[in-house]
Amino acid sequence: MPLVCPLQLGVGVSNGAKSLIHLIKFLLSNPSVPHLIQCCLLDFSNSFNIIDRSTLFREVRYRFPSLSPWLECYYGAQPNLHFGEYTLLSCAGVQQGDFLGPLAFSILFHPIIERVQCEVPGLLLNAWYLDDGILTGPPAYLLSALNIIEDMCPPCGLYLNHSKSPLPSLWGGFF
Repeated sequence: MPLVCPLQLGVGVSNGAKSLIHLIKFLLSNPSVPHLIQCCLLDFSNSFNIIDRSTLFREVRYRFPSLSPWLECYYGAQPNLHFGEYTLLSCAGVQQGDFLGPLAFSILFHPIIERVQCEVPGLLLNAWYLDDGILTGPPAYLLSALNIIEDMCPPCGLYLNHSKSPLPSLWGGFF
């Protein structure tokens, strides 16, 4: 799927995770890469379960108009989920195990990744496997990218899991 490649390797890319590992290995072993770079691993909290469906529908209508009726038919209703004596309304996220889930997530998230790519060209790597990402570059560029992500994600129903970041010094100065 050319729409989300090469920044997203979780949908439509054979061996996407393996490709990402090779990219990172290349960066770490390449002597021409500056030594003052850092890697920032990112993950979202409960991402597939809480994405905003209205934002998803709008993005799918824009990028994949022919897919929109099917996705909206599938996720447009808000069915009742019964759990014992409790009834919950299913109004956010995509269903776990749904073959459309990774594609839907990738379509929703792609504008954020594109903006990072356009506005922070100094990053050496801006690559994602579904909701797991890696940004590589000088700390100032990482902070710029994180600002964009933190700004654009909440309206989509996405929230970074700060406890999974291996760069507490960046997060400490960021929040």
